[in-house]
Amino acid sequence: IHGTTQKCDIRKLATVESPRNQEQAAPISPRRGSTLLMRLTVTDRKTGVCLFDRTWNWPHQASPHDIAKMIVSFHQISGELGNQTKEVRQVVFQPSAERKRRKKVVGRRRQTILAPAEREETQQSVRLCSVQDDTAAYIVGLFHLLTEDAVLISKVHTFLIDICREFSEKYSKKHAKLKPNITDIATENKNAQMTREDILREFKQFDATIESLRVVHSLDTV
Repeated sequence: IHGTTQKCDIRKLATVESPRNQEQAAPISPRRGSTLLMRLTVTDRKTGVCLFDRTWNWPHQASPHDIAKMIVSFHQISGELGNQTKEVRQVVFQPSAERKRRKKVVGRRRQTILAPAEREETQQSVRLCSVQDDTAAYIVGLFHLLTEDAVLISKVHTFLIDICREFSEKYSKKHAKLKPNITDIATENKNAQMTREDILREFKQFDATIESLRVVHSLDTV
């Protein structure tokens, strides 16, 4: 499965800010035994309201609603850069290369110089994959550790597409019924009958389907 890949600073995952130009280092492959999957969300494409959120291994405190908005933004940007609607779109977040200061004696004077860019080995690159359903009602976004294993990447993409299909089949009617409530939430209507957390509870049972698909596609550790 092909798709345009964009690169961003991994630290933006914590703050959900727009990416800035950062000096980048080569991606680090996942450490053996690492949990591959990190976080998955299903978002209403039109409003950006999060419908479902599943976390496996997320290193920062971040609202699922902020994460959902970020996924929608990156998905749309990726589409503008040439991806077709049904393709899996990708953004890669890499740890910034940090320059360390060190002292060097030149003649009788001690000067501070910048050492070559380095990166902490504890940080790993992350890929965000996203896809939307055939009716363009939802966007499913999945964060996972970056890997160059073509077989594993194919599994992740198939897993993502299956999730999108299953969610549409199971919840399209419920989603249509809740659409007025979702719109009220997105527009911050003071008379809204439901909250963002209420919407998440409506789709909570999808968690069991996610875990079943994860097992089917053998996506656990790398």
